[in-house]
Amino acid sequence: MTFILALTAISVSPTVAVAFPFVVLAGVGEMVTTASGQALLQLSAPKAMRGRVASLMQFYPALISLGSVVVGIGADLMGARGITLATIGAALLAGAFMIVTAPQLSTLRASTLQSKAE
Repeated sequence: MTFILALTAISVSPTVAVAFPFVVLAGVGEMVTTASGQALLQLSAPKAMRGRVASLMQFYPALISLGSVVVGIGADLMGARGITLATIGAALLAGAFMIVTAPQLSTLRASTLQSKAE
């Protein structure tokens, strides 16, 4: 949520000086989200499958690159503010979809997964 709010603030900031603290906050939010997501993914996989799960994580940097291409094209068509707001909207819709279709994700806790993994 921090990441999305920071991106929203960046997209409506009138100057780079105003946007800069939100860029830092977005970076921190993205790092925490990435680390937490990878830890939860590893802990939720059975021990015998963890190597395979780890190998799939190698797609993450490639998908970031693909997203950059898509967002670059979108920025040409909609402008930087427009594509940022469109991306935020898509992320919120994806989150809402996951909440509706997989409500068990909202109660997922690393401590519970840790005890099951051992």
